Amino acid sequence: MKRTLMALFGIIILMTSAISFAGDCGDVNSSGTVNIQDLTYLINFLYKGGPAPACGPETGTVTDIDGNIYHTIKIGNQWWMVENLKVVRYQNGDSIPNITHAADWGVAAGAYCEYNNDSNNVATYGRLYNWF
Repeated sequence: MKRTLMALFGIIILMTSAISFAGDCGDVNSSGTVNIQDLTYLINFLYKGGPAPACGPETGTVTDIDGNIYHTIKIGNQWWMVENLKVVRYQNGDSIPNITHAADWGVAAGAYCEYNNDSNNVATYGRLYNWF
């Protein structure tokens, strides 16, 4: 009887942890319920030092040709940049022209500028690009 109660108590503690785990981090197989796969993952994580649960959104980084590192986040099945682009060269290494006069902005070529033509704004706002 004592072993049965201890086993039952252990299962209750494990189920409580699993329900909390599934609510905080999402279930492992995205079934929407706590099931044996979730429990197996939780046991592996808690008691065997397995991989940590993937709580919160998936994030990463991407680097442009100039070495700028941008944070990214996965929304649904798409990856989005969290920051605005700051690059001044095309992927092939050619420079993107820096246009500082509004009259030149509509030229039929790629160009960029800084907000208010102030390079101190790049860290906050990134750079602005025309559609060419």
